Amino acid sequence: MKKSKLSLCLASSFVAALSLASCGNSVSSKDNAVVSIKNYNGETVDILTDAAYRKYKTETDGVSKFYNAILETLIRYEYANPASAIRTQNWAKGIKGNSEIIDEANNNVKNDKSTAEENAKTNGTSYETEWENILSSHNCEDEDDLVEYYIYQLEKDDITDKFFLEQKESTLLTEWIGVKDDGSDPNGTAKGVFPYHIRHVLTSISGGATSFYNGTITQSEAKALRDTMEALLNTKFTFADVAKQKSGDKGSGAKGGDVGIMATTTSFVNEFKLGIYAYDAIYTHKGDDANAVIENGLGIDNTYKLDLFNQDNPVGIKDAWTNDSYGINKGAIQEVPFDAFLKIGELAEDEKDGTGKQVNKGNEHYYPRNVLYNYYLNFHNPFVITKESLDPSTGFPVPYAGDEYDARFEEVALPQGNREVLVDEAGNVIIGCRSEHGIHFMIMEKSIYEYGKGGNEGTSLEEYYTSYTPSDTEYPKDKDGNNKDTYVSFIQTNDNTTYTSRASEVKSAVKSFDSTYDYRLFEYILKIEGENISIKDAGLKSAIEEYISRTRITNSDNAYKTLNEAWRTYTELVALQYDNRTNDWKATDDTITDRTSDGRSSTFRTIHPRCAVGFKDKANTSAADWSKGGICYYED
Repeated sequence: MKKSKLSLCLASSFVAALSLASCGNSVSSKDNAVVSIKNYNGETVDILTDAAYRKYKTETDGVSKFYNAILETLIRYEYANPASAIRTQNWAKGIKGNSEIIDEANNNVKNDKSTAEENAKTNGTSYETEWENILSSHNCEDEDDLVEYYIYQLEKDDITDKFFLEQKESTLLTEWIGVKDDGSDPNGTAKGVFPYHIRHVLTSISGGATSFYNGTITQSEAKALRDTMEALLNTKFTFADVAKQKSGDKGSGAKGGDVGIMATTTSFVNEFKLGIYAYDAIYTHKGDDANAVIENGLGIDNTYKLDLFNQDNPVGIKDAWTNDSYGINKGAIQEVPFDAFLKIGELAEDEKDGTGKQVNKGNEHYYPRNVLYNYYLNFHNPFVITKESLDPSTGFPVPYAGDEYDARFEEVALPQGNREVLVDEAGNVIIGCRSEHGIHFMIMEKSIYEYGKGGNEGTSLEEYYTSYTPSDTEYPKDKDGNNKDTYVSFIQTNDNTTYTSRASEVKSAVKSFDSTYDYRLFEYILKIEGENISIKDAGLKSAIEEYISRTRITNSDNAYKTLNEAWRTYTELVALQYDNRTNDWKATDDTITDRTSDGRSSTFRTIHPRCAVGFKDKANTSAADWSKGGICYYED
């Protein structure tokens, strides 16, 4: 007997009683009933006997089999019975009729038969072989079994879709988001996923992602970094324009950088996902704006705050002549001058100094593009892009004297003080990071912290993630009756199929975040049907309730462990990066010179940025830097 038969035959008693089908293993009225149901004639039909219960409860997955069988029975009962309690619910007015379901099921079987014929021709096999393959793929034994399979699948899809609409408005959407409109915990049965709507532009980098202080980039990659920055600075271009023209992620680039809804369960690289969480939770929502529900939901506890964003132990490099310092904090948000990107591109092809020599026997780590890349960009923790130039004598950042980029910078508060940072045309801060894919420029179109932002003008999180399209009457509107901006309408188009697709994306995300979603329907039907459906055996009822509860707890624990492991891995990566960039070390011929050789700081393993800005023109730097043993030139 194949797996579906247990469920199908357990469900067949009431189906047989309704003269719709039959099963060879029908329940005998002489057996003691464990589960029974009243058909629409008022007759009690036993659908699970004590004998069957004893047979299967000894199996390791026995309870789950009983649960699935009873759920199937409940759903098929609701469709077979024209007087079922489900059909009296407002949300179920559009529920399909039993005859409609049966017609669709038979049509699916016809399509399967046509597929078997085509597969036989294509594969050079027989129709019987291909038909058996189709039956086997659905755990069915014959055509009647396959019809029953499709009937149930169609009924389940229909009722869960209708049930979703009722649950979405009352509880499911808020549970999925993870925070109520007042900032409190929804206390749902499943762990929320705390969604963000994210866009990015990717500049692809081919070098090793774990070369924390001595990574290398190609000339074309250096120029691509410059070109992307020039486009982001240009007010003629929107962020979407830049993504379409420059992003190495062609899929999202075609959609203006849109990567969709990012959640705690989304399998994005840690630097991207956790970098966004850290920036948003720790840097932009501090003090009175903090929300423990969200920080806990994002997996950010005090341990990670201390490990990843410790502001108490700054580390910097001192310039021996100017005494200026520029350094990193352990995992802190970095500040990268926009001019660093431009200089990397400007110096992309410089591989020989002004005398035509290949410095340090052509050691590519000393190429200006790589010096600046490692010093300013090769960070796996998040960075912002500041309105600063590079000093031509030190390579350190200094305030930008011009005003041509004013429209692209806004002042934001960081722990180290207010900074003018790069934003997109809508004022969204552009957050950067280095991942295995390259340099990401990321913006948050909708932050999880935007709870309670609804009303006549604003769009709340619940409204933003509507599953209606702009043409639906239920679509969110402002006080003047105008459609609000939502995830669905984010990509403006005259083609309603795009809106339908994005609405379906939201619906699918909300429906699928709770892997125990079926349990809600199971409990709902049992509740509204009352005495019409009875689980008489207290042990079975208790076992199913425990099975549901245990599964929910396990799912929640697994979600927490997965997120916790991601944070652990990420913090260890950033700590390793910090150690690699800052620890003292011994120089060799094929590495970077020891800073202690002339009494300067040995804090950074990265090459001093003045070795880049003075590579061709050494007039503004010390001659000692370029003599043998100097910090820029240690070998003839």
